[in-house]
Amino acid sequence: MGERRYAQSLGDQEHIQRDIEDSGNAHDDETAPTISTQKAPDYSSNTPPNPELQPADIESLRRKEAEHTQSGEEFDQLLEYDYYQFARKHRKLDTVFHPVVALRKIRKNPPSERQNALREYKWNLATQRQAWAQCRSFLERAIEHEHDVSGSDLEDIVEWFAADFGFDSEAKNQAYDLIRWYINTRHKVMEVYSEYSNNRELVQVVTGTDPGDDTDLSVSPGPMSIDIVTNQETASRIFNHSENPVTGFKSLGFAATSNDAIPYTVIAWDRHVRKNFQDTESHLADTRRHEHEHVKNSLFLRIFERKYNSDECDKLYRQYRQESDKTVKHELLAPLFSTILEEAYAEVKNEVTASLQERTARELRADAEYMFFREPGGSYDFLEYWKNIKQEQNNTDWQNDTKRLLIQEYAQTVRRALDAVVDLVEAGGYSEKEAVALLTDKKLPEWGKTVARLLDTKNKKRSV
Repeated sequence: MGERRYAQSLGDQEHIQRDIEDSGNAHDDETAPTISTQKAPDYSSNTPPNPELQPADIESLRRKEAEHTQSGEEFDQLLEYDYYQFARKHRKLDTVFHPVVALRKIRKNPPSERQNALREYKWNLATQRQAWAQCRSFLERAIEHEHDVSGSDLEDIVEWFAADFGFDSEAKNQAYDLIRWYINTRHKVMEVYSEYSNNRELVQVVTGTDPGDDTDLSVSPGPMSIDIVTNQETASRIFNHSENPVTGFKSLGFAATSNDAIPYTVIAWDRHVRKNFQDTESHLADTRRHEHEHVKNSLFLRIFERKYNSDECDKLYRQYRQESDKTVKHELLAPLFSTILEEAYAEVKNEVTASLQERTARELRADAEYMFFREPGGSYDFLEYWKNIKQEQNNTDWQNDTKRLLIQEYAQTVRRALDAVVDLVEAGGYSEKEAVALLTDKKLPEWGKTVARLLDTKNKKRSV
Protein backbone atom coordinates (compact mmCIF):
# COMPACT_ATOMS: atom_id res chain seq x y z
CA MET A 1 0.00 0.00 0.00
CA GLY A 2 1.37 3.46 -0.91
CA GLU A 3 2.30 6.13 1.57
CA ARG A 4 -0.61 8.34 0.61
CA ARG A 5 -3.74 8.05 2.70
CA TYR A 6 -7.06 7.75 0.95
CA ALA A 7 -9.31 10.79 1.30
CA GLN A 8 -11.66 10.06 4.17
CA SER A 9 -14.76 12.15 3.51
CA LEU A 10 -16.54 14.03 0.77
CA GLY A 11 -15.23 17.55 0.40
CA ASP A 12 -12.24 16.99 2.67
CA GLN A 13 -9.99 19.16 0.55
CA GLU A 14 -7.18 19.45 3.11
CA HIS A 15 -6.76 15.68 3.20
CA ILE A 16 -6.91 15.52 -0.60
CA GLN A 17 -4.29 18.26 -0.87
CA ARG A 18 -2.04 16.36 1.57
CA ASP A 19 -2.47 13.23 -0.54
CA ILE A 20 -1.31 15.17 -3.61
CA GLU A 21 1.70 16.61 -1.82
CA ASP A 22 2.68 13.24 -0.38
CA SER A 23 2.26 11.40 -3.65
CA GLY A 24 5.36 12.95 -5.17
CA ASN A 25 5.63 11.83 -8.78
CA ALA A 26 3.06 9.10 -8.45
CA HIS A 27 0.76 8.94 -11.47
CA ASP A 28 2.67 11.70 -13.25
CA ASP A 29 1.41 10.31 -16.50
CA GLU A 30 -2.09 10.99 -15.15
CA THR A 31 -3.29 7.64 -16.35
CA ALA A 32 -5.19 5.56 -13.87
CA PRO A 33 -4.31 1.88 -13.45
CA THR A 34 -6.64 -0.60 -15.07
CA ILE A 35 -9.01 -2.75 -13.08
CA SER A 36 -9.84 -6.39 -13.36
CA THR A 37 -12.36 -7.55 -15.90
CA GLN A 38 -13.96 -9.75 -13.23
CA LYS A 39 -17.66 -9.33 -14.04
CA ALA A 40 -20.00 -8.27 -11.28
CA PRO A 41 -23.56 -9.58 -11.22
CA ASP A 42 -25.75 -7.57 -13.59
CA TYR A 43 -28.23 -5.90 -11.26
CA SER A 44 -28.88 -2.85 -13.40
CA SER A 45 -32.49 -3.90 -13.92
CA ASN A 46 -35.18 -3.99 -11.26
CA THR A 47 -35.19 -7.78 -11.25
CA PRO A 48 -33.66 -9.15 -8.02
CA PRO A 49 -31.23 -12.09 -8.24
CA ASN A 50 -33.84 -14.41 -6.73
CA PRO A 51 -37.36 -13.11 -7.48
CA GLU A 52 -38.90 -15.80 -5.25
CA LEU A 53 -37.37 -14.25 -2.11
CA GLN A 54 -40.06 -12.38 -0.21
CA PRO A 55 -39.49 -9.67 2.46
CA ALA A 56 -40.18 -12.26 5.15
CA ASP A 57 -37.50 -14.52 3.61
CA ILE A 58 -34.96 -11.68 3.66
CA GLU A 59 -35.80 -10.91 7.28
CA SER A 60 -35.34 -14.57 8.15
CA LEU A 61 -31.97 -14.69 6.39
CA ARG A 62 -30.81 -11.60 8.29
CA ARG A 63 -31.87 -13.12 11.58
CA LYS A 64 -29.98 -16.31 10.81
CA GLU A 65 -26.88 -14.31 9.90
CA ALA A 66 -27.01 -12.46 13.23
CA GLU A 67 -27.44 -15.76 15.07
CA HIS A 68 -24.70 -17.54 13.05
CA THR A 69 -27.12 -20.27 11.93
CA GLN A 70 -27.01 -19.49 8.20
CA SER A 71 -26.01 -22.10 5.64
CA GLY A 72 -23.51 -21.27 2.93
CA GLU A 73 -26.24 -21.17 0.30
CA GLU A 74 -28.39 -18.87 2.44
CA PHE A 75 -25.46 -16.54 3.03
CA ASP A 76 -24.75 -16.33 -0.70
CA GLN A 77 -28.41 -15.58 -1.37
CA LEU A 78 -28.44 -12.71 1.11
CA LEU A 79 -25.13 -11.28 -0.08
CA GLU A 80 -26.27 -11.29 -3.70
CA TYR A 81 -29.56 -9.68 -2.70
CA ASP A 82 -27.76 -6.96 -0.73
CA TYR A 83 -25.42 -6.28 -3.65
CA TYR A 84 -28.43 -6.01 -5.94
CA GLN A 85 -30.04 -3.49 -3.61
CA PHE A 86 -26.88 -1.41 -3.45
CA ALA A 87 -26.02 -1.56 -7.16
CA ARG A 88 -29.50 -0.55 -8.34
CA LYS A 89 -29.44 2.57 -6.14
CA HIS A 90 -26.01 3.82 -7.20
CA ARG A 91 -24.91 4.87 -10.68
CA LYS A 92 -21.90 2.86 -11.77
CA LEU A 93 -18.54 4.44 -12.59
CA ASP A 94 -17.58 3.58 -16.14
CA THR A 95 -13.83 3.97 -15.58
CA VAL A 96 -11.30 3.77 -12.79
CA PHE A 97 -11.63 6.76 -10.49
CA HIS A 98 -8.51 7.91 -8.65
CA PRO A 99 -9.35 10.97 -6.47
CA VAL A 100 -5.85 12.45 -6.50
CA VAL A 101 -5.42 12.16 -10.26
CA ALA A 102 -8.94 13.45 -10.91
CA LEU A 103 -8.42 16.53 -8.76
CA ARG A 104 -5.12 17.30 -10.46
CA LYS A 105 -6.83 17.20 -13.83
CA ILE A 106 -9.57 19.57 -12.63
CA ARG A 107 -6.96 22.16 -11.69
CA LYS A 108 -5.76 22.17 -15.30
CA ASN A 109 -9.25 22.86 -16.64
CA PRO A 110 -10.23 26.37 -17.73
CA PRO A 111 -11.97 28.23 -14.87
CA SER A 112 -15.29 28.11 -16.73
CA GLU A 113 -15.23 24.31 -16.71
CA ARG A 114 -14.05 23.71 -13.18
CA GLN A 115 -17.44 24.07 -11.49
CA ASN A 116 -19.08 21.22 -13.41
CA ALA A 117 -15.93 19.10 -13.21
CA LEU A 118 -15.73 19.59 -9.46
CA ARG A 119 -19.41 18.66 -9.10
CA GLU A 120 -18.79 15.44 -11.01
CA TYR A 121 -15.66 14.80 -8.96
CA LYS A 122 -17.60 15.10 -5.69
CA TRP A 123 -20.30 12.79 -6.96
CA ASN A 124 -17.77 10.17 -8.03
CA LEU A 125 -15.93 10.44 -4.73
CA ALA A 126 -19.13 10.06 -2.71
CA THR A 127 -20.30 7.09 -4.78
CA GLN A 128 -16.97 5.32 -4.56
CA ARG A 129 -16.72 5.93 -0.80
CA GLN A 130 -20.16 4.38 -0.33
CA ALA A 131 -19.19 1.40 -2.48
CA TRP A 132 -15.92 1.01 -0.59
CA ALA A 133 -17.74 1.01 2.75
CA GLN A 134 -20.22 -1.57 1.46
CA CYS A 135 -17.40 -3.74 0.12
CA ARG A 136 -15.67 -3.62 3.49
CA SER A 137 -18.90 -4.62 5.20
CA PHE A 138 -19.33 -7.57 2.81
CA LEU A 139 -15.81 -8.79 3.55
CA GLU A 140 -16.40 -8.63 7.27
CA ARG A 141 -19.68 -10.48 6.94
CA ALA A 142 -18.05 -13.22 4.87
CA ILE A 143 -15.34 -13.69 7.49
CA GLU A 144 -17.90 -13.75 10.29
CA HIS A 145 -19.95 -16.34 8.42
CA GLU A 146 -17.07 -18.73 7.68
CA HIS A 147 -13.82 -18.32 9.57
CA ASP A 148 -11.98 -20.52 7.05
CA VAL A 149 -13.30 -18.67 4.02
CA SER A 150 -10.90 -18.81 1.10
CA GLY A 151 -8.96 -15.80 -0.05
CA SER A 152 -10.35 -16.21 -3.57
CA ASP A 153 -13.93 -15.98 -2.30
CA LEU A 154 -13.09 -12.74 -0.53
CA GLU A 155 -11.28 -11.39 -3.58
CA ASP A 156 -14.37 -12.08 -5.70
CA ILE A 157 -16.32 -9.67 -3.49
CA VAL A 158 -13.69 -6.99 -4.04
CA GLU A 159 -13.80 -7.53 -7.80
CA TRP A 160 -17.59 -7.10 -7.86
CA PHE A 161 -17.29 -3.62 -6.46
CA ALA A 162 -14.09 -2.77 -8.35
CA ALA A 163 -15.71 -3.54 -11.69
CA ASP A 164 -18.83 -1.48 -11.02
CA PHE A 165 -17.45 1.42 -8.97
CA GLY A 166 -14.03 2.15 -10.42
CA PHE A 167 -11.72 1.06 -7.60
CA ASP A 168 -8.14 1.90 -8.48
CA SER A 169 -5.16 -0.25 -7.56
CA GLU A 170 -4.62 1.51 -4.23
CA ALA A 171 -8.19 0.90 -3.09
CA LYS A 172 -8.05 -2.71 -4.22
CA ASN A 173 -4.71 -3.23 -2.51
CA GLN A 174 -6.19 -2.04 0.76
CA ALA A 175 -8.85 -4.73 0.44
CA TYR A 176 -6.26 -7.35 -0.51
CA ASP A 177 -4.15 -6.33 2.48
CA LEU A 178 -7.10 -7.07 4.72
CA ILE A 179 -7.70 -10.42 3.05
CA ARG A 180 -4.05 -11.46 3.24
CA TRP A 181 -3.77 -10.30 6.83
CA TYR A 182 -6.83 -12.28 7.85
CA ILE A 183 -5.86 -15.46 5.98
CA ASN A 184 -2.31 -15.34 7.35
CA THR A 185 -3.48 -14.67 10.89
CA ARG A 186 -6.04 -17.46 10.73
CA HIS A 187 -3.35 -19.82 9.42
CA LYS A 188 -0.94 -18.88 12.23
CA VAL A 189 -3.62 -19.38 14.87
CA MET A 190 -4.60 -22.83 13.62
CA GLU A 191 -0.98 -23.85 13.04
CA VAL A 192 0.20 -23.03 16.57
CA TYR A 193 -2.95 -24.51 18.08
CA SER A 194 -2.40 -27.80 16.22
CA GLU A 195 1.31 -27.90 17.04
CA TYR A 196 0.94 -27.82 20.84
CA SER A 197 -1.46 -30.29 22.40
CA ASN A 198 -0.33 -29.32 25.91
CA ASN A 199 -2.20 -26.21 27.01
CA ARG A 200 0.58 -25.02 29.31
CA GLU A 201 3.16 -25.17 26.51
CA LEU A 202 0.79 -23.46 24.10
CA VAL A 203 0.10 -20.61 26.51
CA GLN A 204 3.80 -20.17 27.21
CA VAL A 205 4.68 -20.09 23.49
CA VAL A 206 1.97 -17.59 22.62
CA THR A 207 2.07 -15.29 25.64
CA GLY A 208 5.65 -15.72 26.88
CA THR A 209 4.32 -16.52 30.36
CA ASP A 210 4.54 -19.92 32.06
CA PRO A 211 1.15 -20.50 33.68
CA GLY A 212 2.50 -23.27 35.91
CA ASP A 213 1.66 -26.97 36.20
CA ASP A 214 -1.23 -26.51 38.62
CA THR A 215 -3.07 -23.84 36.68
CA ASP A 216 -6.48 -24.61 35.24
CA LEU A 217 -6.42 -23.71 31.57
CA SER A 218 -8.87 -23.92 28.73
CA VAL A 219 -7.43 -23.05 25.32
CA SER A 220 -9.28 -22.94 22.01
CA PRO A 221 -8.88 -21.25 18.60
CA GLY A 222 -11.06 -18.22 17.89
CA PRO A 223 -11.57 -16.74 14.41
CA MET A 224 -8.29 -14.79 14.61
CA SER A 225 -6.93 -15.56 18.07
CA ILE A 226 -5.85 -18.15 20.59
CA ASP A 227 -8.44 -17.93 23.38
CA ILE A 228 -7.27 -18.66 26.91
CA VAL A 229 -9.61 -19.07 29.90
CA THR A 230 -7.88 -19.24 33.28
CA ASN A 231 -7.98 -17.88 36.82
CA GLN A 232 -7.56 -14.22 37.68
CA GLU A 233 -4.06 -14.61 39.10
CA THR A 234 -2.72 -16.22 35.92
CA ALA A 235 -4.63 -13.78 33.73
CA SER A 236 -3.01 -10.87 35.60
CA ARG A 237 0.47 -12.35 35.19
CA ILE A 238 -0.06 -12.79 31.46
CA PHE A 239 -1.45 -9.25 31.27
CA ASN A 240 1.66 -7.82 32.94
CA HIS A 241 3.90 -9.55 30.38
CA SER A 242 1.78 -8.64 27.34
CA GLU A 243 2.68 -5.83 25.00
CA ASN A 244 -0.02 -3.17 24.52
CA PRO A 245 -2.96 -5.26 25.74
CA VAL A 246 -6.38 -3.93 24.79
CA THR A 247 -8.45 -3.82 27.95
CA GLY A 248 -10.16 -1.72 30.53
CA PHE A 249 -10.96 -4.49 32.96
CA LYS A 250 -8.00 -6.84 33.10
CA SER A 251 -9.73 -8.79 35.89
CA LEU A 252 -12.31 -9.94 33.33
CA GLY A 253 -10.31 -10.24 30.12
CA PHE A 254 -8.09 -8.60 27.53
CA ALA A 255 -6.69 -9.02 24.03
CA ALA A 256 -3.05 -8.83 22.97
CA THR A 257 -0.63 -10.04 20.30
CA SER A 258 2.38 -12.33 20.60
CA ASN A 259 5.88 -11.54 19.38
CA ASP A 260 5.07 -13.78 16.41
CA ALA A 261 2.03 -11.65 15.53
CA ILE A 262 -0.49 -14.17 16.85
CA PRO A 263 -3.46 -12.46 18.54
CA TYR A 264 -4.65 -13.97 21.80
CA THR A 265 -7.35 -13.29 24.32
CA VAL A 266 -7.25 -14.06 28.03
CA ILE A 267 -10.42 -14.39 30.10
CA ALA A 268 -10.64 -14.90 33.88
CA TRP A 269 -13.24 -17.45 34.94
CA ASP A 270 -13.15 -16.90 38.73
CA ARG A 271 -16.63 -16.65 40.16
CA HIS A 272 -15.63 -13.96 42.66
CA VAL A 273 -14.49 -11.80 39.74
CA ARG A 274 -17.91 -12.17 38.16
CA LYS A 275 -19.90 -12.07 41.39
CA ASN A 276 -22.25 -9.42 40.00
CA PHE A 277 -23.34 -11.74 37.19
CA GLN A 278 -25.77 -14.54 37.97
CA ASP A 279 -25.00 -16.61 34.88
CA THR A 280 -21.21 -16.97 34.98
CA GLU A 281 -21.01 -19.14 31.86
CA SER A 282 -23.10 -16.70 29.87
CA HIS A 283 -20.95 -13.80 31.00
CA LEU A 284 -17.79 -15.71 30.05
CA ALA A 285 -19.21 -16.07 26.56
CA ASP A 286 -20.04 -12.36 26.49
CA THR A 287 -16.48 -11.50 27.51
CA ARG A 288 -15.10 -13.78 24.82
CA ARG A 289 -17.22 -12.05 22.16
CA HIS A 290 -16.07 -8.69 23.52
CA GLU A 291 -12.40 -9.61 23.18
CA HIS A 292 -12.94 -11.16 19.75
CA GLU A 293 -14.42 -7.85 18.68
CA HIS A 294 -11.23 -6.10 19.83
CA VAL A 295 -9.11 -8.51 17.78
CA LYS A 296 -11.28 -7.97 14.72
CA ASN A 297 -11.33 -4.21 15.25
CA SER A 298 -7.55 -4.10 15.42
CA LEU A 299 -7.43 -5.78 12.01
CA PHE A 300 -9.89 -3.39 10.40
CA LEU A 301 -8.28 -0.43 12.13
CA ARG A 302 -4.87 -1.47 10.86
CA ILE A 303 -6.05 -1.69 7.26
CA PHE A 304 -8.88 0.80 6.89
CA GLU A 305 -9.13 3.44 9.58
CA ARG A 306 -7.07 6.58 9.33
CA LYS A 307 -5.45 6.34 12.75
CA TYR A 308 -2.73 8.75 13.79
CA ASN A 309 0.08 7.44 15.94
CA SER A 310 1.66 9.18 18.90
CA ASP A 311 4.56 10.42 16.76
CA GLU A 312 2.24 12.54 14.62
CA CYS A 313 0.49 13.96 17.68
CA ASP A 314 3.88 14.74 19.19
CA LYS A 315 4.96 16.50 16.00
CA LEU A 316 1.89 18.74 16.01
CA TYR A 317 2.29 19.40 19.72
CA ARG A 318 5.94 20.39 19.25
CA GLN A 319 4.88 22.92 16.62
CA TYR A 320 2.44 24.38 19.13
CA ARG A 321 5.09 24.55 21.87
CA GLN A 322 7.69 26.17 19.64
CA GLU A 323 5.38 28.91 18.32
CA SER A 324 5.78 32.24 20.13
CA ASP A 325 3.02 34.24 18.43
CA LYS A 326 -0.13 33.83 20.51
CA THR A 327 -2.53 34.11 17.59
CA VAL A 328 -0.67 31.54 15.50
CA LYS A 329 -0.30 29.33 18.55
CA HIS A 330 -4.06 29.28 18.99
CA GLU A 331 -4.58 28.40 15.32
CA LEU A 332 -2.21 25.44 15.65
CA LEU A 333 -4.57 23.84 18.14
CA ALA A 334 -7.12 23.00 15.43
CA PRO A 335 -5.05 20.35 13.59
CA LEU A 336 -3.67 19.00 16.87
CA PHE A 337 -7.08 18.62 18.50
CA SER A 338 -8.56 17.23 15.29
CA THR A 339 -5.85 14.57 15.25
CA ILE A 340 -6.32 13.71 18.91
CA LEU A 341 -10.10 13.47 18.52
CA GLU A 342 -9.92 11.31 15.41
CA GLU A 343 -7.80 8.78 17.24
CA ALA A 344 -9.94 8.97 20.38
CA TYR A 345 -13.15 8.43 18.40
CA ALA A 346 -11.66 5.35 16.74
CA GLU A 347 -10.82 3.97 20.20
CA VAL A 348 -14.32 4.72 21.52
CA LYS A 349 -15.88 3.06 18.48
CA ASN A 350 -13.70 0.02 19.10
CA GLU A 351 -14.87 -0.23 22.70
CA VAL A 352 -18.54 0.49 21.95
CA THR A 353 -18.81 -2.18 19.25
CA ALA A 354 -17.03 -4.67 21.51
CA SER A 355 -19.21 -3.81 24.52
CA LEU A 356 -22.41 -4.27 22.53
CA GLN A 357 -21.50 -7.96 22.29
CA GLU A 358 -22.28 -8.34 25.98
CA ARG A 359 -24.72 -5.63 27.02
CA THR A 360 -27.67 -3.68 25.68
CA ALA A 361 -27.36 -0.27 24.08
CA ARG A 362 -29.24 1.32 26.98
CA GLU A 363 -26.94 -0.35 29.53
CA LEU A 364 -23.90 0.87 27.64
CA ARG A 365 -25.21 4.43 27.56
CA ALA A 366 -25.93 4.29 31.29
CA ASP A 367 -22.30 3.27 31.88
CA ALA A 368 -20.88 6.03 29.68
CA GLU A 369 -19.79 8.36 32.48
CA TYR A 370 -18.01 5.51 34.22
CA MET A 371 -16.44 4.09 31.08
CA PHE A 372 -15.50 7.00 28.85
CA PHE A 373 -15.18 10.07 31.04
CA ARG A 374 -12.96 8.74 33.81
CA GLU A 375 -15.35 8.60 36.69
CA PRO A 376 -13.74 6.93 39.73
CA GLY A 377 -12.59 3.53 38.52
CA GLY A 378 -13.49 4.24 34.91
CA SER A 379 -11.45 2.72 32.15
CA TYR A 380 -11.72 4.32 28.74
CA ASP A 381 -10.98 8.03 28.97
CA PHE A 382 -8.96 8.31 25.77
CA LEU A 383 -8.16 11.99 26.39
CA GLU A 384 -6.57 11.43 29.77
CA TYR A 385 -3.00 12.07 28.60
CA TRP A 386 -3.81 15.34 26.86
CA LYS A 387 -6.03 16.60 29.65
CA ASN A 388 -3.29 16.08 32.20
CA ILE A 389 -0.14 16.81 30.18
CA LYS A 390 2.41 18.18 32.63
CA GLN A 391 3.88 20.90 30.40
CA GLU A 392 0.52 22.71 30.24
CA GLN A 393 -0.67 22.49 33.82
CA ASN A 394 -0.01 26.21 34.37
CA ASN A 395 -0.99 27.33 30.87
CA THR A 396 -4.40 28.99 31.25
CA ASP A 397 -4.92 29.34 27.50
CA TRP A 398 -4.21 25.64 26.96
CA GLN A 399 -6.55 24.64 29.79
CA ASN A 400 -9.37 26.82 28.48
CA ASP A 401 -8.95 25.73 24.85
CA THR A 402 -8.63 22.08 25.84
CA LYS A 403 -11.84 22.22 27.83
CA ARG A 404 -13.79 23.97 25.07
CA LEU A 405 -12.34 22.49 21.87
CA LEU A 406 -11.30 19.03 23.02
CA ILE A 407 -13.01 17.77 26.15
CA GLN A 408 -16.47 19.21 25.50
CA GLU A 409 -16.41 18.22 21.83
CA TYR A 410 -15.34 14.69 22.76
CA ALA A 411 -18.06 14.33 25.40
CA GLN A 412 -20.80 15.65 23.13
CA THR A 413 -19.78 13.42 20.24
CA VAL A 414 -19.54 10.27 22.36
CA ARG A 415 -22.89 10.93 24.03
CA ARG A 416 -24.57 11.65 20.68
CA ALA A 417 -23.15 8.41 19.27
CA LEU A 418 -24.46 6.37 22.21
CA ASP A 419 -27.86 8.08 21.92
CA ALA A 420 -27.90 7.13 18.24
CA VAL A 421 -27.26 3.45 19.04
CA VAL A 422 -30.09 3.43 21.58
CA ASP A 423 -32.42 5.06 19.02
CA LEU A 424 -31.43 2.52 16.38
CA VAL A 425 -32.21 -0.37 18.71
CA GLU A 426 -35.31 0.94 20.45
CA ALA A 427 -36.96 3.08 17.75
CA GLY A 428 -35.64 1.11 14.79
CA GLY A 429 -36.26 -2.36 16.17
CA TYR A 430 -32.75 -3.61 15.43
CA SER A 431 -30.74 -5.88 17.69
CA GLU A 432 -27.44 -4.70 19.14
CA LYS A 433 -25.56 -6.91 16.66
CA GLU A 434 -27.55 -5.54 13.76
CA ALA A 435 -26.86 -2.01 14.99
CA VAL A 436 -23.12 -2.71 15.02
CA ALA A 437 -23.32 -4.09 11.47
CA LEU A 438 -25.13 -0.97 10.30
CA LEU A 439 -22.61 1.38 11.89
CA THR A 440 -19.34 -0.52 11.51
CA ASP A 441 -18.25 1.35 8.37
CA LYS A 442 -19.08 4.79 9.82
CA LYS A 443 -16.87 6.94 11.98
CA LEU A 444 -18.20 7.70 15.43
CA PRO A 445 -19.15 11.36 14.71
CA GLU A 446 -21.24 10.15 11.75
CA TRP A 447 -23.42 7.78 13.77
CA GLY A 448 -26.12 10.32 14.65
CA LYS A 449 -26.74 11.37 11.05
CA THR A 450 -26.58 7.78 9.83
CA VAL A 451 -29.16 6.59 12.35
CA ALA A 452 -31.44 9.56 11.64
CA ARG A 453 -31.45 8.65 7.95
CA LEU A 454 -32.07 4.97 8.67
CA LEU A 455 -34.97 5.71 10.97
CA ASP A 456 -36.42 8.29 8.60
CA THR A 457 -36.32 5.79 5.73
CA LYS A 458 -37.86 3.09 7.89
CA ASN A 459 -40.64 5.39 9.09
CA LYS A 460 -41.44 6.48 5.53
CA LYS A 461 -41.78 2.84 4.46
CA ARG A 462 -44.16 2.20 7.37
CA SER A 463 -46.35 5.14 6.41
CA VAL A 464 -46.77 3.99 2.81
